[in-house]
Amino acid sequence: MNDAGLTNGAFYTHFASKDSFVALVIADQLHTLNANIVAQAEPGPAGLEQIVRADYQREVAERLHLPFQMLSDPARSLARELGLPTFGSSGLTLNKRLTLIIRDGVIEHVFHPVFPPGEHADQVLTWFRDNPL
Repeated sequence: MNDAGLTNGAFYTHFASKDSFVALVIADQLHTLNANIVAQAEPGPAGLEQIVRADYQREVAERLHLPFQMLSDPARSLARELGLPTFGSSGLTLNKRLTLIIRDGVIEHVFHPVFPPGEHADQVLTWFRDNPL
């Protein structure tokens, strides 16, 4: 904080803790990432279909240098096998927002529903803190 010219008092005036600061940064990056992905897609139903296609997701992950893989399930086989919650929009069946924590190929935890979305990054950080490797 010294490099940024901040004191501890100034930092904690704006953030309750270091964890809340990290959660805010992660949430901001996820919102930016989502906006970038949506901005690259066509408008309307064609854009929704484009976003769920594997080739589009692979291209977006490469172009944005994502440090993780995007999951594509165009045939919805994983969604059916796991019984993932869905909703319909513009004639498409889409998965509801959820987060899977997968370690060594095993689903350890499912966050669903993701609500409120603005607090989800903090919820995930808390889970990882409470469940270390």
